[in-house]
Amino acid sequence: MCLLETMMTRCLPGGLWLVAAIILLAACSADSPEARLDDYMTRMGRVLEKPIVKDGSAQEALSFPRPRDLTIAQEDVSIDLIDYLSLKGCKLQHVVARSNDSLGRVAQPSTKLVHHLNFLRLAPSCIAHLETNDQARLAETLRLAHSRKHEQLQATIWKAIIGGEEYRAFWRKPNTLSAYPAQAFTDADAALVSLTEKIHRWLAGDYQVDAAALESDLQKLSSGDGGSLFKSLAMQQESLASIDGAIRQRLAEKPLCYNASASRGQILDNVVRKFFIAEVQAWSARLEARRFKLSPKIEALEGALSHAEPHAFSTWRGQRDELIQYYALAPKRHATSLLPLLEQCGRAPGAPT
Repeated sequence: MCLLETMMTRCLPGGLWLVAAIILLAACSADSPEARLDDYMTRMGRVLEKPIVKDGSAQEALSFPRPRDLTIAQEDVSIDLIDYLSLKGCKLQHVVARSNDSLGRVAQPSTKLVHHLNFLRLAPSCIAHLETNDQARLAETLRLAHSRKHEQLQATIWKAIIGGEEYRAFWRKPNTLSAYPAQAFTDADAALVSLTEKIHRWLAGDYQVDAAALESDLQKLSSGDGGSLFKSLAMQQESLASIDGAIRQRLAEKPLCYNASASRGQILDNVVRKFFIAEVQAWSARLEARRFKLSPKIEALEGALSHAEPHAFSTWRGQRDELIQYYALAPKRHATSLLPLLEQCGRAPGAPT
């Protein structure tokens, strides 16, 4: 809610609130990134005498892989009833029970990860206990199960953290951007760092796990802004690329300015300064700052588990990174497109006014 809206909704009587809300909705949305880009695009269309329309393709360029494409086949490691009963005296018996009951079989990936880590943590002491009590066969069965679980650990972590619904939500594009990236995403950023640290610790052999802390990190992760970042960059790309295309067409057809003193040159200069540099480019700078802060955290999380990721995700990740890198350069490409037009009208940087 913008400041103006907050002030008026507190002061107006109930009968006038709806009318005020309609007026204020337009006033607040005028500050949104969508509104700034659309306003600049409309004004450049008037300068170029060409209506400019976005094609919308950049927004549809990235969709998180479907859940069925992210499945990782794993051979189930189970312990039969007789072996389970023989584990009496081992703390591992309770972990096996929780993993194999009706709830354990259909548990969320994060819960299965907790069971997996607890198995790895408790199995060695149970193996030693069995060997001490002349149960060599069961000790060997458990040793093989421990080895298999160790091999499967990275894939189990991947399914719980990156393949889960929370990371999908992290990359879900919002309907509107509001004031993005003005709002802070401190919790989600901290969750990215915390989860990455946990992954490295688990893969290094420290299997201690706090189930509540893991779930908390995942919930915070789901409120992150990966989708907002991509949507912003794609929207910027669509708008500026559409203007670039209109500029190229105008330059190919006829000059915008026939001499440096043309009044249209002054109009162009005003539009570029007030609505591209002061509005769009200022927002782009904040967007780029957010990208530089967020991207290393994403890269660290995904990189820690890259050997376990399914092919569909690997393909998506590569395409995403290429698109983000390309979209981020849209303001630079637009400035290059503007230069011949500004030179033609005697308004290029360094030209005499």
